[in-house]
Amino acid sequence: MTSNTVCAEISPLAESEFAVCARLLRALSHIVRGDLSVITNDLTYLSAIAPPEELERPRARCASAATTLGKVNIITGSMSLDGVSLSAIVRELGGAFEVESELVRGDSRKLAWMGQTLRGLIGGLVVGSITRDSRDSRVIECYAARSADRGSRAGSLSDARYGSLGEYASRELGEREVVEASLVDLVFHAFTWRLDLESDATGVALRIVVPLENKRR
Repeated sequence: MTSNTVCAEISPLAESEFAVCARLLRALSHIVRGDLSVITNDLTYLSAIAPPEELERPRARCASAATTLGKVNIITGSMSLDGVSLSAIVRELGGAFEVESELVRGDSRKLAWMGQTLRGLIGGLVVGSITRDSRDSRVIECYAARSADRGSRAGSLSDARYGSLGEYASRELGEREVVEASLVDLVFHAFTWRLDLESDATGVALRIVVPLENKRR
């Protein structure tokens, strides 16, 4: 059997990048939740013999880890790419204007979570316009002014450009925000959407390129 024959035989069973990552995250989540359960039970036992204040920090860390695992669970399920309307995407990103209801590659079950998460990471996000990138894709342009309470940890910023939300979060928001940002990136990849992000001292601008499904809703 040649190598080409092997590739031909396994290719129909090949999984998407999203499916592989989702399985990995599901397994890791299961393992870590089991470990957290053991630690939490031990803390409950220790609370009977130790001063409560000595256990506050480990309990808080366990609660924080459980919250992070809860965020990961959003993408451990299956994904359907039946399509979502361009107008639905604009609404989930906080846009208040109507657009032509063209169908875009995506999963409606993940869209609401993705919009909420994106707006949470980049506060004050506003949809500015929808433009034509080509006959088969559209560009959603968004921006957010940088407020004093959401300033970059880098302090005074020079212009920066990022190709992913995770890279932006790592550089400007802190590592605790990278988990959700990277999950959004993973969903973007599954949708075959493309994100360009520019940041400076005044704010953040996003350019989201979405492919059309060549049919209308």
